[in-house]
Amino acid sequence: MSRRRGRAGIVLGAVLMVAVMAGCSTGEKPMGSESVLDAAGVTQAEAEALTPEQRFDVFGERYVAMHELLAEAQREISEGEWKWLVKGAAAYGGLESPISLHGATSTNSYTVTATSSIRLPGAVGERSDLDPMLAFYDSHGWEYQVTELRGKRHWAKANTGTGFWLDYMVQPNGYYSISIFSEAFWGDSSELLAAVVDRLPESVIEIGPSVPGVYIPFPKWSDPVIEPDFYYRTTKPTPPPKPTPRGEEPAE
Repeated sequence: MSRRRGRAGIVLGAVLMVAVMAGCSTGEKPMGSESVLDAAGVTQAEAEALTPEQRFDVFGERYVAMHELLAEAQREISEGEWKWLVKGAAAYGGLESPISLHGATSTNSYTVTATSSIRLPGAVGERSDLDPMLAFYDSHGWEYQVTELRGKRHWAKANTGTGFWLDYMVQPNGYYSISIFSEAFWGDSSELLAAVVDRLPESVIEIGPSVPGVYIPFPKWSDPVIEPDFYYRTTKPTPPPKPTPRGEEPAE
């Protein structure tokens, strides 16, 4: 696979839902948003006062925290290899957060998210297959809700109380998935996406199925910029394709 195609894949994954929500934002600061605190207890002005390097490093800390929690949840289900549906090496617009942030738009805020999937032997999406994850939620004292979705799929969503939400879905085709989302943080999602993707070599981006705890390592600010402004040059010409619902795999 060419470097351009592989890097474009991660970029398009980050802008799929941003493009859908772009029409909801004018780019102006709504009245009263100046004092609104994000998931980290920071105002928009305080976030904007950071240097680009500081914003990059803070994003990296949140990225690592997300993957550590995802790995903990994965191990409750299987220590085997999980397929990456959303690799997580990108900042998504804050409108994708599970909790709304007053004044947030698709560009002035961001959320970190990742999704992995595994096919368990003999699994057919029974409601009881949620039990190991529900026990995990209970062990941490997290609030959660269980929902039956169309297609006889079952879904368990938990609020960890730490700014992250976990979704676990089981379905008849045997592909079970875990998604993790952060609440919204103030920051330019496009700036962060470009800063990260431009520093990731192709060999790192093309991560295959992996065991819990193995994921794309977050780059350092001092790492060489491999392809400057790659994000901007590959997303402007045409809108991204319609996204596939999170956590789903093709039925066989």
